[in-house]
Amino acid sequence: MEDKADRLERCSGDKLRLLHVIHMLDPAAGGAVSAVRSMCAALAQRGHDVTLYATDTKASPHEERGLYRTRAFSMEFAPLAFSLGFAQALGPLKDVDLVHIHQLYRFPQSWAAYFCRRHGIPYCIQPHGSLEPVLYHKRERRAAKRLYERLIENRNLNHAAGLIYTAEGERDAVNFLHLTPPAFIVPVGLDLSAFSPDKVASGFRARHGLEGKELIAWMGRLVPVKGLDILIRAFAAVALQRPQAVLMLIGPDTENYAAALRQLIADLAIPPGRIVFTGMLQGGEKLAALSDADLFVMSSHAENFGLAAVEAMAMGAPVIVSTGVKIAADIVEASAGKVVALEAVDLAAAMHDLLADGAARQRMGMAARDLARGYDWSEVAPRLEEAYAAMITGRV
Repeated sequence: MEDKADRLERCSGDKLRLLHVIHMLDPAAGGAVSAVRSMCAALAQRGHDVTLYATDTKASPHEERGLYRTRAFSMEFAPLAFSLGFAQALGPLKDVDLVHIHQLYRFPQSWAAYFCRRHGIPYCIQPHGSLEPVLYHKRERRAAKRLYERLIENRNLNHAAGLIYTAEGERDAVNFLHLTPPAFIVPVGLDLSAFSPDKVASGFRARHGLEGKELIAWMGRLVPVKGLDILIRAFAAVALQRPQAVLMLIGPDTENYAAALRQLIADLAIPPGRIVFTGMLQGGEKLAALSDADLFVMSSHAENFGLAAVEAMAMGAPVIVSTGVKIAADIVEASAGKVVALEAVDLAAAMHDLLADGAARQRMGMAARDLARGYDWSEVAPRLEEAYAAMITGRV
């Protein structure tokens, strides 16, 4: 096993041996999964030796080879993502330079942190919003989470070489926890070469019967924290004023929340066809939807970054985000959209005003695309490498 001096020497070179850990690889699990995969690919393209370990619902472990290695291990207890195979596989990896742990409250992350402490390997934790006050103080399983934190998670967090947040707002929101490791602000990156409008297949509106409509897009998992009930109430007011307006909800229903939303739509007497549930869209179809949208709305109670909004901006869509979205200040500064309180009346006014003003949408769309360029991996990856170097060397 290498000592700290060996790691310091390698850190001064061009190549690091990095292990990334997350508990789920299913894209339907949320933006963190796509963010981690994109991060691993970007780091590998810059010459680093990158491995991604995760658990999965597949029956047996598997490995994918490409820019970086991916290993997914079967679980013996899915609620905590417990996997004996995962624990055993960490043994040969004592010579990695740094372990980057994504998210919290599952066995792979907790075991990886313990393993690193035991073998003197620097590790960092990126919560991906797991510590947001709105989520942290949820009544659901609160007692169990507090016990888990006291026994395991607080130690993992406070012994990390660093904590990575995607925006200053995410870092500031967790000040109440008084965490001791140094904090690094590194936004989620994108490979913007994939977001060129010239590469997106046309005909999305025709395929979904949306020709001639004023198309408002929302994208994410259908879960309560996304503020969809408030968005639907806001759209009910817009629909009365703008007969061609359609709200498109893009994303998987991972918690069986769609039924409650459909009932709300019926209770508000919103006519059929005015709110469209597309399910999860991926690849070119997702980009085609964002490209065809007249505007994009993110109505979350809390959003540690706002990846879906950045993807929409990369496709030239002006955005409306709630104040709970941590990149809201950047959107305001760039004039790439509107930031409003998470109230139905405010969301409705913002949607109506932008739909009524094509010139403003065009200006904001151009500014949105410019803002998104700052999130390309060519801009973000060097910041991540600087953070890694500081954590490995201890020179923070």
